[in-house]
Amino acid sequence: LDAIMAGNAERVAANRALFDAFVSSRGDLDCMPSDHGLTAFPRWTGGDATALDERLRDRFDTGIVPGHWFEMPDRFRVGLSGDTDDLGRALDRLGACLDSF
Repeated sequence: LDAIMAGNAERVAANRALFDAFVSSRGDLDCMPSDHGLTAFPRWTGGDATALDERLRDRFDTGIVPGHWFEMPDRFRVGLSGDTDDLGRALDRLGACLDSF
């Protein structure tokens, strides 16, 4: 268990900071700073995030969880617990997808 947990707190803190910086650079996303937890739930000003999810999967080989599953269609869920480099690449793809709208 110690080996599995090693570095988790530091990685998640780095991922939160990376995600927060990404959101703050975007005019089309609104989200509270991710101070706690392993997921974020930003609001997309472009409307129903199902369209964002579909384009992101089809054109950018990346996924989000659209908010319609949570009865909040203009939001989507992003995981923050994975590898920091992977998250950075995913945010780059998400940014490119958002720019394509």
